[in-house]
Amino acid sequence: MKHLLLLILIVVAACKAGFSTSPGTAQGNTLQNQVIISNPFPNPARDLATFEYFLPAGAKEARLVVRNLTGLVEISQPLDVSANKVELDTSRLRNGIYLYSIEVNNQGVISKRLVISR
Repeated sequence: MKHLLLLILIVVAACKAGFSTSPGTAQGNTLQNQVIISNPFPNPARDLATFEYFLPAGAKEARLVVRNLTGLVEISQPLDVSANKVELDTSRLRNGIYLYSIEVNNQGVISKRLVISR
């Protein structure tokens, strides 16, 4: 039930941001306002963090990239462009604050914060 409510909230936010699943309707919209990613659950995370995401219809490839605060890539995980959920193994990350972003078609789109605490 929680996932359904989260999905509904993400879709509503997507509509407000101009997200469209129809090719060709993104004229004038940037890729950034067509991509949506939820906050990780849980956050702070221990060994696993779950993200829900929506990508534009024209997305050919996407990945979830986690960087430390110096910008070093710690995790780079490909995303299934036809799915909307990914579980990220965070067990190898040390305690601390990380920045995660979605890259779509080799373009960084959204960045947010992930906290690891054990």
